[in-house]
Amino acid sequence: MERKDKKVKDSMSVEVYTNWMLQMKEKLYERYIKYEPLAKYLRKMLMAFLTFQCIGIAYPYKGIFCNVFVIFGLALLAGFLFDELIVILSLLFACAQLYFLTPILAGIVFASCILIYMMMLRYSPKTIWVAIMLPVALALHIPLAVVIPIGLFFSPMASLSVAGATVIYYVLDIVRKCAFTYTDKTDIMVLGETLVKQIVENPQMYVSVVVLCGLSLFVYFIRFHQMALSFELSIGMATVLAIILFLLGNVFCRCNFSVQACVLGSFSGGLIALIIQMYCRILDYGAVEQLRFEDEDYYYYVKAVPKLKHNADK
Repeated sequence: MERKDKKVKDSMSVEVYTNWMLQMKEKLYERYIKYEPLAKYLRKMLMAFLTFQCIGIAYPYKGIFCNVFVIFGLALLAGFLFDELIVILSLLFACAQLYFLTPILAGIVFASCILIYMMMLRYSPKTIWVAIMLPVALALHIPLAVVIPIGLFFSPMASLSVAGATVIYYVLDIVRKCAFTYTDKTDIMVLGETLVKQIVENPQMYVSVVVLCGLSLFVYFIRFHQMALSFELSIGMATVLAIILFLLGNVFCRCNFSVQACVLGSFSGGLIALIIQMYCRILDYGAVEQLRFEDEDYYYYVKAVPKLKHNADK
């Protein structure tokens, strides 16, 4: 009897939690529809402000673009732009920060990043925002917060955006480190050779590109499996797999990934991805239906998993 009562209480608590999540989701959705233009503007503005602020912290050179009011003003302007133009504005902002130290490094960064940007725009235009958010997430050690939702909601071609954004992050990071060693007496050829060498011989960049692209594809294929909780399982498996792969990169590729950042960052990113998934798609696995129909050539077997909706009268 005690076990039955415990199971009943557990099921009731799960139902209450699910209903609360559905209520919150529907309220947020109704507010979003009501204030959709303002919500889109605030989303773009906050995304741009966070990006500009991270660039300002990473490149702390004295200049007008280090002023928080200038950053806020640029973010207000970016709210009116398309995602593609926000990416270009962010790239120009990073190059402007570097220009105060050396125009040469700024030119190298702009040329390399614009090539990657064109590749992303050509093959995966719907995920061009990844060029901004993934470098920011990498700087905060939570790349799974961006990579897992890409696997959940986009096609496998989006992994190209993951690869391009990861390369952009490491190029900017290597240029930042080279900039601290630059002086007026530094030979341009030596500087360029050093920069190219550090980019080509950087094992962390290669491991990160392979791991993050692989995880986005892994999540994409797992979520299509005919099993209950496939979305949630893909998030949990990707989180654990990310920790293992990054730590293996330390062992076999001599990378310098922080163990603490790998573990805490992966769990934090996975938790953020789970919250995003729960608010975007909540499925009722207790009401699965198996459907079968046919035409002149084929039999069709369909497994239908309905989306949960909150009943206000209940």
